[in-house]
Parts: sequence; C-alpha cells; structure tokens
Amino acid sequence: RIFERAGLPARELMALVGLGDIVDPLKRLRPGNTLELRKTTDGRLAELRFKLNAVDTLSIARSGLDSDGGPGALEAEIVHLKTQTRRMTARGTVDGSLAQSLAEAGVPAGVATQLAHIYRYRANLSRHMHPGDRFSVVYDAEYAQGERVALGPVIAVSVPSGIRTSMFLKLW
Repeated sequence: RIFERAGLPARELMALVGLGDIVDPLKRLRPGNTLELRKTTDGRLAELRFKLNAVDTLSIARSGLDSDGGPGALEAEIVHLKTQTRRMTARGTVDGSLAQSLAEAGVPAGVATQLAHIYRYRANLSRHMHPGDRFSVVYDAEYAQGERVALGPVIAVSVPSGIRTSMFLKLW
C-alpha cells in the first residue's frame, strides 16, 4: 500500500522484493517507521532509504542507465555509519537514591542497569550507600556523527561507603 500511495507501479514493488533477503526489514514495517522515497521523472522508484537502527540504513537505488537509456536496475546495500568508541568517566556524590545520583552525574540508565548486575550478588548496594558517599564509573560508549548510539560495557567502578570501598575492574 505504501507504493500505491506514493504513486509507484506494482512492478516497482516486485523489483524491490526481487532483491532478496537484504530487503526483509521492509516486510516488517510498523506504524511510525519512516521511509524516504524518491521517484524518477517517469514515475519509477529512484531511491528508497530505511533506517534500521542508529548506525545502519537500508539504501536502495538505481544503478545508472539501462540499455534503452532509462533508469538502471535497483541495487540494495546496508550503509553503516562509522562509529567511535569513547571511554567515559562519571563521578558523583550520593544525594538521595543511588539511581538518582547516577542519573544526576550523567550516567545513562543502561550503565546503571549494568552496575546493578555487577553488584547483584552483594547486599543491596543502594542500602549501603549514604548521603555524601562518592562513586566513580568508567564505561565505553559508541558514537556516530557526534551522537551516542550505543553503550559499551562498564570498565571500572569505585564505590567507597563508610570505611569500605567496593571496586569492580573488568579484566581482558
């Protein structure tokens, strides 16, 4: 129906489906997904782009001209943005709950979840934290085009509480 609403003939949909497994994500479109479509001057599909995730985009476009001088065949590829891993450090002081204090220190929720997993076999870490206790967390984050697109693992954690210091260090 999307092709129909865009004024594209059924043969264009058939050509797109004929590209194989690479176009399978288009079979699972949901309300709210965005497709970028561009048509040729004669009303055929010139280009289609569908963002799969933060770094991957399905890109379908015409390859040059055919033997009659018309638009060439459709070709599909997954365009992957180059990412950078950045080592991030956050420090803070407990003021209220540990989760709230982590958030105030700029620690993403996914990192807080990893911390809960790291300390799952110890007594409830939040219960042993007191206002004024300090913490520091080192974790990796993936960035593409200046935007954080994914969180990596927690690398190190230091949580001094009272006279004890709880530390976690990831060893490779």
